[in-house]
Amino acid sequence: MKDLRRILLAGKFLLDPSEKVIKITMFEKRNVIRIPYANLKASDWGYVYERYVGMILEEEGYAIKFRGLAKGFLDNGIDIIAKKEGEDFLFNVNTL
Repeated sequence: MKDLRRILLAGKFLLDPSEKVIKITMFEKRNVIRIPYANLKASDWGYVYERYVGMILEEEGYAIKFRGLAKGFLDNGIDIIAKKEGEDFLFNVNTL
């Protein structure tokens, strides 16, 4: 899907398995983008998973930087940087 990485970073992320869609509530415009699972290529699911892992970490109080979503394959193997209480944690979500 074109611009998937940008869309995943542009708002609040929600997986809705009952409807088989990803919902992104846009921060700026307050509208909701719906991405049917069927519209995603197999390679897109890695970006979705990275955003999902980051969302869980955010809920646990970590400040998150999404390097994989921002830089794609140029992230040097570091998909997420999570910061909390003065410590930095580096994640390659493909190895989780």
